[in-house]
Amino acid sequence: MALSLFAIFFLMLTPNAHAQEQVSPIGLSRLQGMGGAGVGLADDEQALFINPAGLSSIKNRRFRPLTLYLEGDVNIYNSYKDSSDVFKDFQVSKLNELMGKTLYFRGSANTMIALPNFAISFLGDVQYSLLTRNQVNPEFRLGYQYTNGLQAGFSHAFKSSKNAEDELRIGVAGKMLFRRGGYNDLTTSDLLAIGDEQSFVADLAGPWARGFGFDIGSQYIRKVGRISNASAGFSIRDVANTRFSSYKADQIPMNISLGLGWKSELDFLSLSAALDYQNLTAATEWTNRLHFGLEAATPIFRVFAGLNQLYFSYGLGVDLWLIRMSLVTYTAEQGTSFRQRPSQRVAYQLELKLPL
Repeated sequence: MALSLFAIFFLMLTPNAHAQEQVSPIGLSRLQGMGGAGVGLADDEQALFINPAGLSSIKNRRFRPLTLYLEGDVNIYNSYKDSSDVFKDFQVSKLNELMGKTLYFRGSANTMIALPNFAISFLGDVQYSLLTRNQVNPEFRLGYQYTNGLQAGFSHAFKSSKNAEDELRIGVAGKMLFRRGGYNDLTTSDLLAIGDEQSFVADLAGPWARGFGFDIGSQYIRKVGRISNASAGFSIRDVANTRFSSYKADQIPMNISLGLGWKSELDFLSLSAALDYQNLTAATEWTNRLHFGLEAATPIFRVFAGLNQLYFSYGLGVDLWLIRMSLVTYTAEQGTSFRQRPSQRVAYQLELKLPL
């Protein structure tokens, strides 16, 4: 048997990968640039994936024919070369050369129509990952996941009076998703027992599976002075977990989150801040729950900065009328505590915009 883990990894480029921090089925560069915070701020159509109550921020019709999101670990090129060199001539004695190496890639695409208080999106997402650890008893986590489907949300705002300076928003979103694959932990014994690589991967991923889920959220907005708004939000994404019809397709865990937001609108400058405490019921350290972000936006440029699970994030966006682009970098903790298993990533997003 000629075993090539490197070949197995690329055979798997047809579903599944999982990282603890990933909850949304779609990548969002603004969210990542702002340290993953947005539950309280949620002020644009992307609120559909963060806190559906924020859809009440939409005041006009918007059509996004394509939003493309690409993300990868910064070490992916070196890890690719190292993995290739090691497994051209595979030997168990060489496994230690892979220890601590991370291969991670995510690609997402979606089409969205947004109206006041409502948004609907057709989406697709792929994730690939290879993580090696434990020199004494080597283990491998192979990520291999494809997800596509439909998500729609609606929000309604309540005011005590027409001219009231505060409002309460309530939102709900539903999703029908199809998924194949997930994150799988394999030991050295599992790898050595592999016969036919393609059959192994197909069995590991399982069939395409269907799942239904829904999100709920609320947001309180208070006008502060002439140009600023303060906000607080609460959301439950994937209520009671979004499960799929095949046990081999990873479920999407429930994420209960609290958030605060602030936004000031000047003549040619918008300043935003967000602070979230996410995954309240997850078995993880408090450091993994904390997210903070800042944004300074002009009609053309946007600058992001933040803390994602206490790791720095930052980025830059450019809005060129029908095209919006952004490039951000952030670090995600794949373990349960700070600096246990960090993955530094770079993400690029291209968004095509058309008026309705």
